Amino acid sequence: MTSSKLRQRILLVSFRWCPQGGVGTRRWSKFAKYLSRRGVVTEVVCADYPHRDRVNWCADVNGNDHIIRHATPSGYPDWLRNPRRGFLVKAGSRLLQRTSHPMDTAQGWGKYFVGACRRLLEDGEPFDAVILTVPSFSALPPFGELAGDYPNVRFIVDYRDPWTYFLPDYGRSESAQREQYTALEREALAAVDQVWVTTEEHRREYSRRFPEADLKFRVLHNGYDPEDFPAATPERLIRNNMIAVCPGTLIRERLDTLVTLLRALLRVDDPVLNQQFRVHLYTNDRPDLDGYEGEVKQAYKRFVRLHAVVPPAVMARILTDSRFGLVLHEANYAQTVPIKVYDFLAAGSEVIYLGPPTEVSRQLEEKGHFCATDEVDAMVPLLHRLAARHPRTAAPADAFPEYAIPALTDRLLLLLTQ
Repeated sequence: MTSSKLRQRILLVSFRWCPQGGVGTRRWSKFAKYLSRRGVVTEVVCADYPHRDRVNWCADVNGNDHIIRHATPSGYPDWLRNPRRGFLVKAGSRLLQRTSHPMDTAQGWGKYFVGACRRLLEDGEPFDAVILTVPSFSALPPFGELAGDYPNVRFIVDYRDPWTYFLPDYGRSESAQREQYTALEREALAAVDQVWVTTEEHRREYSRRFPEADLKFRVLHNGYDPEDFPAATPERLIRNNMIAVCPGTLIRERLDTLVTLLRALLRVDDPVLNQQFRVHLYTNDRPDLDGYEGEVKQAYKRFVRLHAVVPPAVMARILTDSRFGLVLHEANYAQTVPIKVYDFLAAGSEVIYLGPPTEVSRQLEEKGHFCATDEVDAMVPLLHRLAARHPRTAAPADAFPEYAIPALTDRLLLLLTQ
């Protein structure tokens, strides 16, 4: 859906872009891909990146004349951006975090992206909007200043995560520093026209934190690309295994939730689960089980299989062959939904969601997926249901077409006309 009011041109500001990968480049790689099919040109101002990450979405954006990349210097030493995080890279990163880059690695990028945006705004055809996607949050203050210089251009901040997730890492225990960052965020939001977030929870929290910007907030969900899952055909959806795939970083809170699941499995002690239920972790993190009881360590050996991170196309095939997708969510991050949830749905997997109740988890539960909080007493009934519903006799319905990227692209274009 394309409005006649639109010029069909977007200027995107994103510190990370192909060939840099990670989940931070996925959202707008997908949007740019589907916007191009609506005739919309996306010009991307990004930081140059001297490596090529193994997990990337370059296939969605390369070779497309409607997606134009403008790379600038990053303002951060290239050798410290090496995806191989050896001792020297970690030490150098910590040093800069304590000195010149206390916010994030993009803190020196502002002058470069602002200069590139000015040239594009003044020398080319008009844009429908200039959109900054964050993190990296240090780009917010210069973006707000840029918006003030172009009152006739629509400026939008697109949050993949709220800055509040990262404030403890920046401010440590110093509330004055956290207050400083919040003030910078407030000033930037005052200068822009719209603020996009990915969930209702995030919108409500930011409306509370920044009531003066309440009318600017819009929800533009994350979602799945149906073209990534061509193998999710009806005949392949009847999966009799009990493999639960869990890709992603295994931070401490997620490990705690996994351990709680292991304790619940020990309590249930169901023969079907004992013999067949297995969690397949795809992560670069090796779980540190020091400090946990011996029974948990034994349960980990029985129920968990550890794998290296794989490219998106490989993960899509793995999900298509696995019955479950496992989400280990954390209460501290309840304002967003792990993007893997949408891939699980696209692959025809049943979702096992363990974490705080959210808008999306409630929708999942209504459609027959498995949801529980991260407590043993809550997980035990869930595990009994898993065992009772094995083997699977019917494929799950595609009950969430609204989370497909083509549908979300229509929503994006509608927001540009408001």
